[in-house]
Amino acid sequence: MISGVPATALLAIMVGIHHWPYWIALVAALVVGALSGTIVELSVIRRLFHAPRVIVLVATIGVAELAQAVTGAAQLSDRISPDQLPSPITASGTSAPASR
Repeated sequence: MISGVPATALLAIMVGIHHWPYWIALVAALVVGALSGTIVELSVIRRLFHAPRVIVLVATIGVAELAQAVTGAAQLSDRISPDQLPSPITASGTSAPASR
């Protein structure tokens, strides 16, 4: 879940602002999510393997807050709206609505 924050922001920026194809941006976001999850696992979670579980919980919450703060610094809500994101699903030549 923690690695999903920067990956989701990357997907929104690549598709909504820079107009990359959706599927290429999705693959890039999945790679970024996997890499950031691996980095968090190796640098935080494994170091606290023998610590009490509440310490691991607090560290995980701290990493999640840091990820949201870094992503929030991009101020995506000011730069992109859901209407700007194209729908990747088409049916008989028409696109499905991006939001309801």
